[in-house]
Amino acid sequence: MKIAFTILLFLLIYQSSIIGGIDVSIDGAVFRYDDDQLLWEFYYSYKDSDVSYIKSGNKYESKLKFEITFYSLKPDKFTESWTVINQIDNLPESGPTQTFIGQRNFILNPGIYEIEFRVIDLNDTSKTYNTSFSLLAKQIPKNSISLSDIQLARVIESESRKSADWMEIFNKNSLYVVPNPTLEYYDHSPNVKSYVEVYNAKSLAPQGYNIYYSVYNSQRKNIFTSPGTSIPISDGMVEVVELPIELLPTGKYFLEIKISYPMDNPVDSVLAVKPFYFINLQKPPEAITTFIESETYENSEFATMNNEEVKREYEMIRYIANPEETERYEKLTELEAKRRFLYAFWKIRDPNPETPVNEKLIDYRNAIDYANKHFSYGKFKDGWRTDRGRVLLTYGFPTYVNRNQVNEMEKAYEIWIYDNLQGGINFYFVDILGTNNFILVHSTAYGEIFNKNWYNEYVPIGFKQNPSNPR
Repeated sequence: MKIAFTILLFLLIYQSSIIGGIDVSIDGAVFRYDDDQLLWEFYYSYKDSDVSYIKSGNKYESKLKFEITFYSLKPDKFTESWTVINQIDNLPESGPTQTFIGQRNFILNPGIYEIEFRVIDLNDTSKTYNTSFSLLAKQIPKNSISLSDIQLARVIESESRKSADWMEIFNKNSLYVVPNPTLEYYDHSPNVKSYVEVYNAKSLAPQGYNIYYSVYNSQRKNIFTSPGTSIPISDGMVEVVELPIELLPTGKYFLEIKISYPMDNPVDSVLAVKPFYFINLQKPPEAITTFIESETYENSEFATMNNEEVKREYEMIRYIANPEETERYEKLTELEAKRRFLYAFWKIRDPNPETPVNEKLIDYRNAIDYANKHFSYGKFKDGWRTDRGRVLLTYGFPTYVNRNQVNEMEKAYEIWIYDNLQGGINFYFVDILGTNNFILVHSTAYGEIFNKNWYNEYVPIGFKQNPSNPR
């Protein structure tokens, strides 16, 4: 190792034209791996002009080390690293710029991950790229139709008609899907290419489902929608599309893919959204137009809600409404006033008004769906009204859950742990009657029920005593 390192020091290093770092683009998409785990595909790209080269025979060689570290909100982490070597015939200054695209796949358990990603140019270790970000890997539900993340692609081709010798890691479901980590499209190739997977459609919508591809601009204005239908042949369907965008001006846009089902009389829907950028040299960005409040309200889902829908919607937001909001709503008598209250309630909570959807509202609705699917019991289907449902909607998904199944000595109970709230809080639920209705019996959160003796009072069936860390 010492000899190889010494020789490397004397090799001629060709510097890139960019000093101080490597410009790396990254993206990713989460797919179902099996009933319990998820597949996260991590995409990255960089230009040959951003890295350093050494002469290798009659070619020039770059060598980059990639390192990614996953921190789950449990006290553990794991790191994976790999090295990528690329060879080119001519230095970037003397030829056209090339873009190198890579992909790395990871099998993950559902959860929240903090990720650190680092790239080092092994030909010039002063050139690096570092970033960190969060990844929410949501459990794919088993009893409803759901969508994977949207993957934007540069190329989508069938195995039998591929136009190049693509890397096998890009091959899935008989397609070569070459990722587009920059999320950029240009006027010389003005088609947005996307890949998405649809789960559980064969079981829940065997007669078919509707699929809508919509493009929105940065002001949430719908530019166009392309509708279609699909007849599922399995519970793991693949939907790919190329949408022409050559008439759009330069700007930021959003691709929304929506599934509604059953096809003839839809009663449920699910959607996914992905941003992209279009660079059109023939059309500069348009001036930003501000929409008046009444126009955005009239286009919202709240504008057409009936009395029962408004009542139910309000009941579902009471968990997170502040006292002033509750008092104001209780004084309203007209349906239209209540609709506008609900619209304003979510509008002020929109974390990113530039996107065509309210991410906070979508997350809240997803949490309600999750509660209904996992916390309902007997004939009681509104899982969001249970103790676990209330805690989920009020505090969000826990960092992790400790579950204890019923046994000869103990009733079933769950401990929900939130590492990042109030310095770390826990919630303790017990299935007291054995009906799958877990009652909150103790919590360390401010304002919640507090009972240090929760275990001895509610859990034992026989004579087992307090666990080692009841809190």
